[in-house]
Parts: sequence; structure tokens; C-alpha cells
Amino acid sequence: MKARIEQKAELNKFNYLATYDWLKFNKFNVLYPERIVCSIYFDNLRMQSFYDTSEGICPRRKIRIRKYINEDFSKENDDYTLETKLTTDFERLKNQQKIINVQDKLSSGVIDNQYGLCKPIVKISYIREYFIFKNWRVTIDKSIKYEKYNDCRELIYDDSCVLEIKASIDQDITELKNFFNFPRSRFSKYQRGIEALKLY
Repeated sequence: MKARIEQKAELNKFNYLATYDWLKFNKFNVLYPERIVCSIYFDNLRMQSFYDTSEGICPRRKIRIRKYINEDFSKENDDYTLETKLTTDFERLKNQQKIINVQDKLSSGVIDNQYGLCKPIVKISYIREYFIFKNWRVTIDKSIKYEKYNDCRELIYDDSCVLEIKASIDQDITELKNFFNFPRSRFSKYQRGIEALKLY
């Protein structure tokens, strides 16, 4: 797993525009064109990943299958990634693994060494924008929507956006805090999706 610094800030539609202007003023460049990101999150029967996230328990993990461009998980030729994010008291790590047979994972589940057998719970998609300056990456996720896995009858949109700062683990935290001089906040799409859909 690769360690990195991740810091988040919740944005509404007003400070989203102000933040966008701030990025341009501070010479952030567009790293990639914006694109759709779609993930299916997994959890065990006790919903341990959700409760660990909502209570801030460490270590905790999030398990998801992720793809880009479209929201259809039935296309066998698409690129799918199985991602596990580990949060400890001291660091955040992410492991990524390309998967070929996505339907096998969705039907049989994923075995995790902390949570055991985890099954797909919720589908989350959004539009992501990418920016870079020096060795700092910034993403902004907008148009976030949540739906229960395999049940598209209830679709919930999130009014908020989220900005995320990503930096190497050896980054000077004080420099990062002084440059990005706005409040940080917790923002877990998985937690918000589970709460919005009342799946806990």
C-alpha cells in the first residue's frame, strides 16, 4: 500500500466558485479533463466499515470497485479497479488491483482481512475535476449521487461538493496548512451515502 497525505474540505455551490477562482489565481493547472467516477462500496453484515468510519475508529478500511467514464458495471471490456483504503492514526494508504471478472466480485463478494466477507452495498458516482501545482494535487468532486446497489428506484443527490488535497507523505504539513488556508472537514461519500439511503 502507498502512503500519502489526504485532506478534505466540504464546499457548497457558493464557495465552490470562489475556490475555483482561488485555484486559478494560484496557478493551479488542469491535470486531466473532468470525468465521471463511479464506485460500488462493500461492507460486511455488521456494516463495520460504515460504523468505523462514522465513529472515527482506527484502523478502518473502505473497500470498493471503481471505474471511470460511465456507470454501467456490466461491461466486461471496461477497466475495473478493486481498491482498499486503510486509515490509521498516523497515515492513509491505498491499494489498487486491476480486476478482470467484475461480476464475480459483485456476486461472490470480497474477502477482507479486517472485515471478512464483504458484499456490495451502495453505488456512488460523481464528476471529478483534477488540478496540480508543484507536487500538490487537488480534486473537486461534484454532482455526487447515491443509490442502493442493484436498486435504482431511490436516487439521492448530494448538494455539497468536496475538495481533496493530495500530497506525498513527506510533505511539510505546516506549509500545506498555510498555503491552503481554509477549514478542513471530514467528508466520507460512503458514510453520507449510507446515511442518506438509511441503509444502516
